[in-house]
Amino acid sequence: MLLTQPQFSDIRHDAPVMPDFALSFGTEIAYRADVAGMVTAALHDRFAIDDSMCVNIETCLREAVINAVVHGNLSLEGRIESQKDFESYYAAIEERISKARYKNRRVNITVWNHNQHLELRVSDEGKGFVMNHDMPEITLPYGRGLFLIRSLADSMWLAGDRRTLCMMFRY
Repeated sequence: MLLTQPQFSDIRHDAPVMPDFALSFGTEIAYRADVAGMVTAALHDRFAIDDSMCVNIETCLREAVINAVVHGNLSLEGRIESQKDFESYYAAIEERISKARYKNRRVNITVWNHNQHLELRVSDEGKGFVMNHDMPEITLPYGRGLFLIRSLADSMWLAGDRRTLCMMFRY
């Protein structure tokens, strides 16, 4: 799976071109609402994407949005290895999401349709991150989101701002 920006000749990644679809959500709405389902349904209708591809897109969007919210906008890290860790982690999410400093940050989803390729970008207002290319320990209950996206998308890469996860899907 490609981890760098693909070189499709018909894709205008960094050109100042208006996206074909764009939405912006506050952190709390992005966390609580079915953003991935709503966006995927709109993409299905707008670009006539088949149902099987929509499943992959929705799964990847769900993972990217939750990462943008929790690790980006809420600036939370953590490993859930016990029931106590699980309870503490979700208590920290609820505590931070209620504070204006975090609640008012945005999660942006932009989509470009490039001749049977969809490029999706999910951006947050966090500090950014460095992509880990190691294989996750899949038996653990955390740390599999990027691996899952890498597995389902045709390509995935991190934009130069380190706060935007980019995904490409052929349909």
